[in-house]
Parts: sequence; C-alpha cells; structure tokens
Amino acid sequence: MYYWVNGSVYKGEFKNGLRDGNGVYQSELGEKYEGSYREGKKHGYGVFIWPSGNVYKGDFVNDLREGYGEMSWKDGSYYKGQWMRGIQNGKGEFLVPRKYDVKGVFHKNVYGKQQNSPGVKIPNRSQVKSLKAASMNFHDSNTRHKKILSKNNELEEVIKAIQKNPDTGTVKL
Repeated sequence: MYYWVNGSVYKGEFKNGLRDGNGVYQSELGEKYEGSYREGKKHGYGVFIWPSGNVYKGDFVNDLREGYGEMSWKDGSYYKGQWMRGIQNGKGEFLVPRKYDVKGVFHKNVYGKQQNSPGVKIPNRSQVKSLKAASMNFHDSNTRHKKILSKNNELEEVIKAIQKNPDTGTVKL
C-alpha cells in the first residue's frame, strides 16, 4: 500500500517502483480507479468513479479511455461504444433519458461525422437546458429573427428533435 502526502492511496501491485498490474487508487479529491496499470498508468480494463457519481467502465491505454467503454452520468445519461484517446470515437450509443437516444458513428465526440459531413455535436446537459430555455423564450416572444437557433447552428437538428419529441426518449436523426 502506498500513501501520498496529499491523502491519496494506492493498494495494489508495483513493478520497478511504478503501479503495474491490478490495483485500486483513491485520490484526495474522491476519485477512484480500480483496474489494471502498466508502468504507472491506467492500462487495460478498469472502472473510474468521479466524486460526482459519474462512472466509466472499460478499456484504458496510457491513462486514456481507449477501445470499448461505457460512461454513465449521475443524471441517467450514458454512452456505450468506442473511445479513442479519451473521447467518443467509433460506433456507439448516447442516451439522455426522456430527451434523445442516438446510435451510430461518433468522431471526436461528434455524432454522425463522416469524411465530408459536419455531423451533429451532442450537447452536454447544461447546453440542452440553456438552449431549450432560450428556444422557449424565442417562441414565447414576438421577435422576427432566429438569432438563438442560428447561433447554435450545429446543435439545431438535435434541439428541433428534442422539441418535437420531448417525452419519447428517442430522436431519429
């Protein structure tokens, strides 16, 4: 077992003075990782839990999410699919309960992006809330312009789908 001055703790295997093999790391901030290490870095299968309650279960390479993995957020949202260098990349599914569910190919955290396609960037929860509120304010007012939606051009398709199907939990793009 190894203790850092800041309060972090590691219990597991070492090789040449570095974490190597299986082990459990608990940071002073409340982050926890249980899984495989190689040369001091997360490498192989592991589970990473943030203090917020968000969880990643899957493969790591050189401390980054790589290969297949499942990320779940405390609000019930999740992504299941391929990762590359720590970001969603490849086949996957992203679900925000009662908002939308997209399945397909992700490229650098963007859904549906192919070589010559702009794709649809999946908004985070705070973007969805603020864009939904802004959109409602737009529709409730008597203004003639669409600055709110044009400002968020790459999210427009997702926002429209959310507005059309707020309770279905599925959005077809």
